[in-house]
Amino acid sequence: LGRIGRADEQRKLLADAADRAASGHRESLLERLASACLDARDLPCAARAAQRLVESAPEDLDEGRRLAAFASLAGARFAAEPALDALALVNSVAGRFGPETLPDVYGTGARAADAQGAFDQSVTLWIEALNRRTDRAWIREAMRGAERAGAADRLLAFFEKQRARSPRDVRWAIVVRELRLANRDLAGAIEVSKAAVQVRPEKRELWTETADLLERDGRPQE
Repeated sequence: LGRIGRADEQRKLLADAADRAASGHRESLLERLASACLDARDLPCAARAAQRLVESAPEDLDEGRRLAAFASLAGARFAAEPALDALALVNSVAGRFGPETLPDVYGTGARAADAQGAFDQSVTLWIEALNRRTDRAWIREAMRGAERAGAADRLLAFFEKQRARSPRDVRWAIVVRELRLANRDLAGAIEVSKAAVQVRPEKRELWTETADLLERDGRPQE
């Protein structure tokens, strides 16, 4: 129907079918509906379909599909409501996800905020994501958003505090090091990397990464 100029009718049929379908079949129809609504820029429709998917019972929708539904929900809501409270949105669905997926939910929300230019909110969500999983690709994404928001200092300060609270937890040293590198502070990154080696000398990768930074700085003899 969409290909012959009857997209509105297609969406109505999908919505009606989803309302009638039993669990186990309803979810595929809602996925098609959310996609069709996004394609048509019918944002309220997309948000409703995606919200229903996110709220599906665990036995009817796996974590990967639920996360994809949340990406649609966050994208539609942000596009329709530029002043949306992103953290409140993520927190409202957090209970629908297992603890292993929760960092991805915050990261997904951060990307949705970033896509709509809500960079300050994106930084808040990246902090939540990185506080749960120190993914290095995420650190770079977070820093780019923080630079656009003028919040690079806020992002770094948060993880500096985490490092100070738990000096033996080298996760925070790695985040601080990577943030300093992203901020073109090689000397600061080396300082943190050396300190991490002193705290956890048994971790071979910390030695290797510190050596790589020293090589980059023209100080291989150290």
